[in-house]
Amino acid sequence: MLGQRWSSNADQLRQRLGIQLQDTQLSEKLTVFETVRLFRSFFRQGAETSEVIARVQLEEKQNRAGAISSGGQKQRLALACALVGDQTFFFSMSPPPFGILKPAASFGN
Repeated sequence: MLGQRWSSNADQLRQRLGIQLQDTQLSEKLTVFETVRLFRSFFRQGAETSEVIARVQLEEKQNRAGAISSGGQKQRLALACALVGDQTFFFSMSPPPFGILKPAASFGN
């Protein structure tokens, strides 16, 4: 993948992949901002936490713990966690909410 082998370049490849699972269990004790910031810390490069939260339209929920209640909001938070790195590829097990995911060019990539 990407001209590299998993056997010798697994860390570099993980930095280039974004994955959103169909069902994601995230802590309700963390705020949206803290959750996205935690996932951002797993990557060497990527977007600012607040920028990713804005991309998935969760700004009004970002500073409250347990603020995510609807299925759509949970899906958008999981999407934010998948988009925080500097990905070349994004894989999703379920379609993102309409209008949330735009072409990579609109994300500055």
